[in-house]
Amino acid sequence: MVEVFASKTKLPDPATFETEPYKPHFTADYASANGFFASNVGLAAQSNLQFSDVLGDQIILVGANVYGSISDSDLLFEYVNLKRGSTGGERVSVPQ
Repeated sequence: MVEVFASKTKLPDPATFETEPYKPHFTADYASANGFFASNVGLAAQSNLQFSDVLGDQIILVGANVYGSISDSDLLFEYVNLKRGSTGGERVSVPQ
């Protein structure tokens, strides 16, 4: 079937294609946020943002849980590199 298609259309020679090194460009994949008021902490909120490159093998996750004030908050930054499998990643978490 490939021969039939190639004989009817003129395809370019793949050896003439120009290649460039891959540069990741991150875009937002997921965003969530919610908030509430509680009598023991006041205003509270949670938010998460997830970014990944176009291939999906590099992921950045940023999150925050705020309870009344910034000093009573949990902050999260996570980077996962899946190029070599599902075990590569770094996480920085700042608990209360």
